[in-house]
Amino acid sequence: MAKNPCVTIPTEYIKNLQLQGKGRLQRVDDIVFQRFNPTDVEDAVVLAKLSPREGAGSCETNRDLIQPIPYALVLAKDTGKVLTYKRGEVVGEGRLVNMYSAGFGGHAEQLSSTISGTMLDTLKRELTEELGIPENLPSLKISEPLVFYASNNEVGSRHLCYAYVVKVNSADIDLSLVETGIDNPQWMDMERVGRPYCPTPAEYEAIKLADEQVEQRGWEDWSKLLLPVVRSIC
Repeated sequence: MAKNPCVTIPTEYIKNLQLQGKGRLQRVDDIVFQRFNPTDVEDAVVLAKLSPREGAGSCETNRDLIQPIPYALVLAKDTGKVLTYKRGEVVGEGRLVNMYSAGFGGHAEQLSSTISGTMLDTLKRELTEELGIPENLPSLKISEPLVFYASNNEVGSRHLCYAYVVKVNSADIDLSLVETGIDNPQWMDMERVGRPYCPTPAEYEAIKLADEQVEQRGWEDWSKLLLPVVRSIC
């Protein structure tokens, strides 16, 4: 399936924010990242554009462009658990296939009048497409975003994370109907997210992985960052 163009901003814009001292350095485990105030990024809307995600000029490899991405932790109001999954091969970021994630979101394919508005519109669309959550769901609550940039690897350096906490009732999501490519979805205790994954015997049977394959799986960086960063907005 062809990838649609997505919203990008110049990497130079983020570098200028860093030079101005607007990015607050933080650390989670071995990942150092910078956290920005969302209002600091709003001026980038005049520089934002739609850029191709495929071909020679792809923004996935162009170091002059950064893709702002909404990335939401989905929290069950009734149980306090977090929705997690394994990234499948059908959709999403190919460089993160088979890694565990606690984040839902996607590339912005339309640009509104503000960066924050673009991110929120994209998030709502993705929640509907990936999890079947309608925008008008009475129990749906979406926090204000936190913005951070972790340039410790090729994937992180090409994306600017708008982190949200989305609260719903666990019964609002039918895990059997989630989008293809969201593999093995499950509600997980918050303290387990980002830690080494230890499947139960039933999970071993369900996903049919050898022991050595299980040991090689890990959590993507944004999920490891997400819980400590968003606790202030839970």
